[in-house]
Amino acid sequence: MPTYKPYTEISGLEANGQGDITILGAHLDQNHAILADVLERLSQALFTSGGVVIAGTVTNPSAAQVRVQGRLGVSSDGKTLLAVGDQTVDLAGVATGTKCFVVIRAQAGQFAQHNFTDATTGEALTHNLISHWGLLAALQGDASNYPDVPADCVPVAQVTKTGAATLTIDSIVTTAPTLRFAGGGNAYYDLQLGFAGAPGAGAADVVLAPRAVTIDDADPGEVHVGTNPTDGTATIDVQVNGVSVGNFTITTGGVVTWDLSADIQLNAGDRLALVAPTPADSTLANVIVAFKGEAD
Repeated sequence: MPTYKPYTEISGLEANGQGDITILGAHLDQNHAILADVLERLSQALFTSGGVVIAGTVTNPSAAQVRVQGRLGVSSDGKTLLAVGDQTVDLAGVATGTKCFVVIRAQAGQFAQHNFTDATTGEALTHNLISHWGLLAALQGDASNYPDVPADCVPVAQVTKTGAATLTIDSIVTTAPTLRFAGGGNAYYDLQLGFAGAPGAGAADVVLAPRAVTIDDADPGEVHVGTNPTDGTATIDVQVNGVSVGNFTITTGGVVTWDLSADIQLNAGDRLALVAPTPADSTLANVIVAFKGEAD
């Protein structure tokens, strides 16, 4: 079975009669365009909106300059990753009193210089190739308002030009991107407890939490009752480390009603328990509870 690769190999292109393959600039440009498109689609698959992934440092090293080092983010529209290794933007030309937003724009930010000798002419040539995707820029607002952050930018900091050669950094933005998948990065972690057969008075079933888990009091989980109580309403206590945090009731008709005081917060090593009613109901049996946990 042939092996397929998600790119065009140069060695697989059509050669001339002498077996030589000509490489044009269009070959590289097209491959780069495809890579950029794939990265954009990947970013949009992961995020619904942009933000800061790695904050780095934002400083005012001298005069009216803002320096940004080691910052990585996702553009506001979630389409691309932008980074700044070490760039400085100068606000010397901005009018005093103007509020500005320093951002990383989706433009070539830094270049690496490549010097070589042309094999045909012997000329010394220099090519500047992109080394960082992201250009630091200062967008100007007015004396009262900061400008909006365009869709193709990662926000860095809000600054105010306070003098001919001075500025203040009013705030540094650290808001993270919004993840597209459910839970914002948290994982579902369900816990099951119950009683096989008819539980005796005060019988308990306990599970040990192996990690931090939150159970929402508004939607704690599902309850299955094999045989409903005939003596009225059965109340099953819910405890954490031996302390009641609420309960749920089961009526003769099989209706289950939760009554929890707050979200159940479990830390690693906590004990979540169900405690059967006292006195026992002679017909209540086969109760299964599935708690909807979310692990941090």
